Amino acid sequence: MRRGKFSNDWKKFFQSLEKRAWRVGWRAAALVALSAAVAAGVNGWRLARHSPAGLPWVGDWDSYIETKALEAGVGIVLMADLLPGAEGAPAAVLDARPEEMYAAGHIPGARSCPVGEVDEALAGLASVLDPAERVAVYCDGAACADSLDLAKELQARGFARVELYPGGWSEWTAAGGAVEVGAP
Repeated sequence: MRRGKFSNDWKKFFQSLEKRAWRVGWRAAALVALSAAVAAGVNGWRLARHSPAGLPWVGDWDSYIETKALEAGVGIVLMADLLPGAEGAPAAVLDARPEEMYAAGHIPGARSCPVGEVDEALAGLASVLDPAERVAVYCDGAACADSLDLAKELQARGFARVELYPGGWSEWTAAGGAVEVGAP
């Protein structure tokens, strides 16, 4: 008789343990599902608010103009550094876009230096440009590589402190920066 009671006690113990395990398992699964739903909601909200195109995959960062500039040894200049009267502003700002685009509107004080006409542009700017001074270059925006090409060309010609404004003309105008119009 004693043997039956002993096995019944263990049987009840294991049954209660099994019930607890199921309860804990379901609660853990519910917590994981809730966490996943909250994370998806927060990430969706952040993407919609900050980057409508979505976040790039890790490999895509190599295609960004800033990454390419840094790999080429070209510094990055911020919009605040290009504002008139900014402390530590570059000695010269060069617009790498074609002359028609420059004439339609450019950053105040910027000089036209289309990347396809570097020889002619630099010959006209020789009296203004000093290879030892900071020079900032920009083009149409983050997807435009003309400014990077111009920066590399300037480096090859002995300019030591070339910096790139990656946001370019599109960021400048979107932020409400002042605009100068006219041919070079």
